[in-house]
Amino acid sequence: MSTSPITAPAPSGTGRAASFSAPSSPPSPKGYTITDDWPAHKRWYAVLHTFDAAGHHLDSRIERTGTDDNHRTAVDAAQEQRKQWLDTLPGLHFGDIAIRPFQHVVDGVLFGLVIETFEGTEHAELYPDTIGFYEPWDGSYDT
Repeated sequence: MSTSPITAPAPSGTGRAASFSAPSSPPSPKGYTITDDWPAHKRWYAVLHTFDAAGHHLDSRIERTGTDDNHRTAVDAAQEQRKQWLDTLPGLHFGDIAIRPFQHVVDGVLFGLVIETFEGTEHAELYPDTIGFYEPWDGSYDT
């Protein structure tokens, strides 16, 4: 799965943007060490983050849909839940968005865009997917 940007104006006309994803590397509980039953600990989520027109985080809708021991069901449920949420957004259209850093934790899993430093270079890291964005902030990323 990949993260796809979308924009959707709010009913009040103030403009809202939303970013959604089903993690391509589903998170496991914090501190989990890989064992033979790892699929039962690898979680899938439906995710919808909303932002105002200036890129400030407004809300996150995050629902755990299952684990990787029932991969197809968990992924299908995440995609269906996300589709239902998106269908409720007025004026939905796809496009680029610019957002400010934010953090939201669910089930001990970090979701958000966090400013970090790697090898002396500041960047924005998208969690839980762990996708890094660097200057010149043109949408290019590093996994």
